[in-house]
Amino acid sequence: MFPRNSNDSDYLHNSGKGVALSGVYTSGSMTPRKTGSNATSVLISLRLPRAKIEKLKAVAAGEGSGYQTILKRFVDEGLENTPAPPQSVVLAVQAELEKKRKEREAAAKLKPKPKPKKPVPTLPGGLTDDDLNDMMDGLE
Repeated sequence: MFPRNSNDSDYLHNSGKGVALSGVYTSGSMTPRKTGSNATSVLISLRLPRAKIEKLKAVAAGEGSGYQTILKRFVDEGLENTPAPPQSVVLAVQAELEKKRKEREAAAKLKPKPKPKKPVPTLPGGLTDDDLNDMMDGLE
């Protein structure tokens, strides 16, 4: 659990809990953490109701930190208080995800590639070969 009313950035660096974030806002500036292929955190996009964001900002202002820091703390606390799923459930979910990935790959291989459309040749005056053939048929 993150300590309240402390510098979250120092806590994240020194807690020994192995928590590393891509960045923590402290005093309005971004402090980078591990980046690149060795990053221990992943950038995500998350939609939340506006009212929840406003409430997070109010809590954060009361504690003197950023709302994203508070959100990360709430996620951490929630995960600490949630029992881990049984290994059999984890394996079943992983197997289902792998099955769906293979199905998508197989479907992509079977999907016919669209044939490129041949350009319609035009004659002077904007006439096409089909127009010319129709006119020739009319003369017969």
